[in-house]
Amino acid sequence: MLILENAVIIGEGMERVCYLHPEDQDKVVKIPKEGAGGNKQNQCEFKTYNYLTKHHGQLDCISRCYGFSETDLGPGLICQCVRNYTGEISRTLLETLINPSKESPRDLKGIVANFCNHIVKHNIQLFDLNPLNIVLRHDQPGEYKAVSIDLKGRYANKEFIPFSTFIPYLSRKKIRRRENRLLDRMDFIRNNSEQFR
Repeated sequence: MLILENAVIIGEGMERVCYLHPEDQDKVVKIPKEGAGGNKQNQCEFKTYNYLTKHHGQLDCISRCYGFSETDLGPGLICQCVRNYTGEISRTLLETLINPSKESPRDLKGIVANFCNHIVKHNIQLFDLNPLNIVLRHDQPGEYKAVSIDLKGRYANKEFIPFSTFIPYLSRKKIRRRENRLLDRMDFIRNNSEQFR
């Protein structure tokens, strides 16, 4: 059993808390928050990861999932801790927008657009594109890659009849809508960064 009582929290969403793995610095442990519907989000993410790797092979644009482990805080999903070439944990798109540094990429929109073009081209169904779920991995000086760290896709499709899950044309259109929403959101965050600090 993993003991997370004194583990470092490196991220937090609406339903889960992300801890740095206490025994492996290249992994994180995602734990459901109390009252957040149990382990459903973790199960959905692991199922999505398995589907994507089965149909597309090992993808460089998503963080890896390794399975489940019991912890002192309940069942946790073990995932890759995305790190820069320097060894630092890659910052989320949101963090980069509200606290830019001299190392931050200048063409954030271009990096995100390349990521979206890639997932559209290959019909990689990632429908929850938001600045907290994407990190910017710094691969070498001047080179960045967007990586999704929260895999909400076909198994989290909230359409009444999920046509976009099964029809590639509709899936790609949906991803494009999410991309446009994300790019607009990036402008809003950049222009109103004080609201997000």
